[in-house]
Amino acid sequence: MKKIALIIAFKGFQDQEYFETRRVLELAGYQVDVFSSQIGLARGAEGGEVKIDTSLDQLALRHYRALVLIGGPGALKFLDNDLVYSLVREAFSSQDLILAAICIAPLILVRSVDLKDRSMTVWSSALDRSAVKELEKRGVNYLDQPVVTDGRLITADGPASAELFAQTIVSELDKLK
Repeated sequence: MKKIALIIAFKGFQDQEYFETRRVLELAGYQVDVFSSQIGLARGAEGGEVKIDTSLDQLALRHYRALVLIGGPGALKFLDNDLVYSLVREAFSSQDLILAAICIAPLILVRSVDLKDRSMTVWSSALDRSAVKELEKRGVNYLDQPVVTDGRLITADGPASAELFAQTIVSELDKLK
């Protein structure tokens, strides 16, 4: 089973994070199935388009090796909800799944499960450190690094780290074999 479930916002996913992550995962031989909050043509913040054939409520994690959340300006609007929280909790409790999030999406992880004392990264800027503050408020060990791995939990800080993020997911999946 070499399948990865990738979740994007229906509007406003981060294009580079999605397209680069998917490219690397597929080059490594993984089938990537993309899910969103609705069926149709999802649009990225920079104009990229992705055809969504299956909505989040149809996602059965037992068929996948990893659950990956892509960030972007639409991530918190479209993905910060009980359905996604439930999927994250299921993935986190599984011993067989990698749970990964990039950009602002690590906030969805800390809102879903208790990650106190775990190490993570998240998007931030000199003008906006609110995501970092939320991680720290929840007891997470924030690391100002492009990609952070803590067991089966992988987080990345944004678009420039998308390739390394995907390579890290592949590397961690190889360890689970």
